[in-house]
Amino acid sequence: NALKSDKKTLNEIVEIKFELYKSSSKLLIDVDLYNSIMYKVFSYATGGYEQTQIDEQLVLLTKVGKQMDKDLKVLLAAKGTDAKTQKILKRVEKNQKEYLGAVVDALDMLTVDVGMATPMLSVTDEVFLMLNQDLKHIEEIADKENQMSYESALKKIDSTLYTLYTLTAIAFVLSFLIIVAVTNSIKTPLNKFQNGLLEFF
Repeated sequence: NALKSDKKTLNEIVEIKFELYKSSSKLLIDVDLYNSIMYKVFSYATGGYEQTQIDEQLVLLTKVGKQMDKDLKVLLAAKGTDAKTQKILKRVEKNQKEYLGAVVDALDMLTVDVGMATPMLSVTDEVFLMLNQDLKHIEEIADKENQMSYESALKKIDSTLYTLYTLTAIAFVLSFLIIVAVTNSIKTPLNKFQNGLLEFF
């Protein structure tokens, strides 16, 4: 029973809490990458780079944006999240949608007027920072829960080991007592029989 409990705890760490940590980290990495590519596009546009170079970055930006959507779906599907984490996840979903919308608006404005598009970056930055903060908070929660589950698993394993040591010691003592009792129960009648036989002869 103790080993089954340990197995359940380890499954919980790997399949639930670590999965939450992993998916939030993946999304955070992609959000940061998306933001850096977006700034690269603006830098290329204001720096007078060729349109082909800008288009390459825009293709990459679209690709990372699609990956962000996949990452978010995985994160939202994470099992075993509490109410507090669910609330943060809903906020992440809202902020990511708002962030991607603000980036699209800024890029649309970039094709019309570079001077008007640049101030729109402050809007994307504000949402980007909130998104980053929430994802880091989810990572912290998942890491803290992982640590607690890990410590709990170690305590359960130690408890199982102590129980096994105790049971082994009890088994040895009982075995010794049973061996002594059985030996005496055989030895006593044999001694009586031997004495009776000697007296007879």
